[in-house]
Amino acid sequence: MRVKVNTAFFRDITIAAIDALGEYYQIMESQLETLKAEDRNKILSHIKNLVLDEEQKMAEWDLAIDEHTAKYDMLFRNFFRYSFVVLLVLFIENSLRNLCYAVQDVKGSSRKVPNAQQAILAEYKKYLRQEGLSVPESFWETINTLTKVRNCIVHSSGKVTGSNTRKTLETQQNKALEYK
Repeated sequence: MRVKVNTAFFRDITIAAIDALGEYYQIMESQLETLKAEDRNKILSHIKNLVLDEEQKMAEWDLAIDEHTAKYDMLFRNFFRYSFVVLLVLFIENSLRNLCYAVQDVKGSSRKVPNAQQAILAEYKKYLRQEGLSVPESFWETINTLTKVRNCIVHSSGKVTGSNTRKTLETQQNKALEYK
């Protein structure tokens, strides 16, 4: 049994959730920087307390900072950003499903809202169009690209070369680089 969407607050709840996602992202990026600085200070303190000559301390520093850099600049950032993209797509899919239910509730439609399956975005798009809701094509293109990025993360560990949507992702990557 489905819990009925509160259509009166659907827009407000969705906007609040989007704002919270943005704030969450900013806080987590900031926390990564804080943790990185704290870890660097611990390494520095540890190296200073070692009873080694300066050359040995530099060798220890080089090893420790290489590990630190890999951990904070590559691994942790990738872990967080990958998980954020997955979360964002999950949120979008859920919001679109709720939007479909809200449209069904408001219009009193007997047409069934699509269930989660492959190509669910296309199904939501079709449903909303059939119910007379106009959504700009640019929205769907952006969401489809984001979903391809999520799928690359989930199914290819973020390796574009291993993704079945490689060409699309490379095209989007080139567009992003041109935009910068």
